[in-house]
This record gives sequence, C-alpha cells and structure tokens, in this order.
Amino acid sequence: MKNNLLVISNHDPKNWDREQKEGWDNIDYIPFPNINPEFSASEVWEIAKKLVKEVKIWLNQNTGGKINLQGEFSLSFAVFVLMSNEASNVFTFPTTERVVEEKDGKKISVFKFVMWRNM
Repeated sequence: MKNNLLVISNHDPKNWDREQKEGWDNIDYIPFPNINPEFSASEVWEIAKKLVKEVKIWLNQNTGGKINLQGEFSLSFAVFVLMSNEASNVFTFPTTERVVEEKDGKKISVFKFVMWRNM
C-alpha cells in the first residue's frame, strides 16, 4: 500500500526537507484557505464544509491516506469536528525540535523535523 499524504497548509511541501518527505510515496497539496479575521463563525463553517468535501474525495481515492492540516485555528477546528464522525486516525502532524543556532552573533530559532505523529 502506498503512503499518501494530503497537506492542507500555507507551507507548500515542495519546500520541505528531505527528512520530512521521507516515507511518503505521494504528497498532494491544497493551499490553506484564506480566512478573513472578520468572518463570522457560520462563514468559517461553510468554508470548512467545502474543504471537507475535497478531503473526502481525496480519502476515497487514497485508501489509508493521511491528512496534514495546519492553519487558522477556527477553520482547522471546524474541519476536525466535521471529520470526526467520518474517519478515525486520518490526521498526522509533524513534530519538531526547536534548536537555537548562533549566526553572525545573533541567536536564531530553527525548527527541525523529528517525526510524524498520527492522531
């Protein structure tokens, strides 16, 4: 079985490090929808419903596939709630370690990928 991943995020997986892509046979990408901070809750729920339709189509075509959803909190929450009755253990999230590096006398925080955590 192929390990397929659907990424819904503001960060295109094309820019990920090799380690983060490792183990996935195929990575599909949907840019995270832009959520106006003045949207009402009902407007966010409507966007979530449309996004969940896309996710369900992808899951039907990618049996055993995983979803990585990262973005604006209220939309992410709505998607999780709507998906909770549909599928279990379909979400996966990258875990990272924060490393402080010093460059040119300045301390810079760098987030290094560690592993995928299935939920």
